[in-house]
Amino acid sequence: MKKVTALSDPEKHVAHYFDILGIRYAAQRPVIVRIEGYHSSTFQVGFDGNREIRIPLYDREFPDYYIMKPDFYLLDFHVYVEVMCAGTRKDYNKRKKTYKENGVPIIFLDFARLFAWKKYFILELKDMHKAYDARLKKVIENAEKIGIETTGYYI
Repeated sequence: MKKVTALSDPEKHVAHYFDILGIRYAAQRPVIVRIEGYHSSTFQVGFDGNREIRIPLYDREFPDYYIMKPDFYLLDFHVYVEVMCAGTRKDYNKRKKTYKENGVPIIFLDFARLFAWKKYFILELKDMHKAYDARLKKVIENAEKIGIETTGYYI
């Protein structure tokens, strides 16, 4: 596993899964989003152990723009991944809406509720890249080698 700091245990587990599949990623790569009419001087971006990390984001010239840091950015697929483990369902629904409104390609992994999250991830990535290339084929081959089913439905 690549040494990554400030990740929760579920995020570390997902990072290890990416390593096994040969997926290159950057942890908590920032993305700028627009949230019209939402003015706040801080925005929650993650946890360091039990300590919440906040960074100032308010800018008087561009008050509707904020920096968000999804848990992972998949370098070869240009897709973000958010591991749903620390926030409330309402918080994650707001994030989903914000990313969608800003055209940010992102996969949300409900680590606590989705039993087959590994299969769900593969199927979502396949869906996002209908015309996937040799890199994705290699990830799918690696997933199948370790016994992850990559066709059908997830539960």
